[in-house]
Amino acid sequence: MASFSKPATLQVGDRVRERKSLNCYFAQPGSANYRKTCSIAADRRQGRIVEIETRVISNGRACTYLHILWDGATRATPHARQRIELASSATAVRDTLP
Repeated sequence: MASFSKPATLQVGDRVRERKSLNCYFAQPGSANYRKTCSIAADRRQGRIVEIETRVISNGRACTYLHILWDGATRATPHARQRIELASSATAVRDTLP
């Protein structure tokens, strides 16, 4: 019996960003700091994938982690695949790796 796996949607070198995870639930629309607070919550880091790793988590399942070098950072940090999306959803912009 052949095993089939899903095609990888993200590859090393892809430009990615964090998925939106915060909304402005904690700011009142009429408050003076509403615009500032919402812009901070909407600001998401962007970077490039330098490594893809599969880890076995505590319940025994395999989970994909991406090592991402964020813009302005010196070291790559691991992040779960479900927290990341392509920087441009229409086209994947790739950087050339050194």
